Amino acid sequence: MLSLHYGRSRSPCSYRRRTWKMGGKPVIRGRLVTPSVVLTMLAKGASREAVLEAYPALEPADIDACLLYAARLSELGAAEGLTIAAQ
Repeated sequence: MLSLHYGRSRSPCSYRRRTWKMGGKPVIRGRLVTPSVVLTMLAKGASREAVLEAYPALEPADIDACLLYAARLSELGAAEGLTIAAQ
């Protein structure tokens, strides 16, 4: 389980891997929303407001946590010599 805490409020924005949810992919705070869904929407030009409208259970801090999650994955990948090509 990767658990992230955002900001000074220490409000948990956690990603949990559960094999019975979303095929074992990380999910945001137990919701049926994965970080990759949020990140893909943002990458395709959706605003934060559009993401929150599409997934009302999310909070603005969840989007920030998704971005942090992606940054950390990128750092881990770079440390292992992996590269990701844009599609």
